[in-house]
Amino acid sequence: MYIQEEDKWATECLVDEVFLNLAAIKEIITIEEKSRSIRIKKYYRQARELMKWIPIARPSSEFVVYIGDLTPKVRKEIESIISYPKTLQYVITQAVGRIFENLDFEYYHFSIARNLRVRFEP
Repeated sequence: MYIQEEDKWATECLVDEVFLNLAAIKEIITIEEKSRSIRIKKYYRQARELMKWIPIARPSSEFVVYIGDLTPKVRKEIESIISYPKTLQYVITQAVGRIFENLDFEYYHFSIARNLRVRFEP
C-alpha cells in the first residue's frame, strides 16, 4: 500500500498498519540445551502463550505492545488518536485480535475476543 508521509490514516487503515507492523516483528530465542538460536515472530509467540490464560484468568492477562517496535509513522498516527481513548482501544485490540485470529479463528472469537486487554509499554 502506498501512503504518502503527510496523509492522515483512516481508523481501519491504522488497524491494518498496526497489525502488519506487529506481525513482522521478530526476536531471537536462544535454546540453551542445543546451543542454537532461532528467529520467531515476537507477537505471535506472546499470543500463543496468552491464549490459554485470557479466557480463564481474573483479571484477564494483558497483551503487551512495545511502542519501540512500531514504526515512526505508526507511532505518530497512534499519538494523534490518544485524545480519543475509545478509538485508540479499538485500533489496538483489533490489530492484536488479528494475530489471535491467525492462530485460531474460532477460539479467538468464542473465548478470547471479549476478554482481550492490550496495553502499551515503552
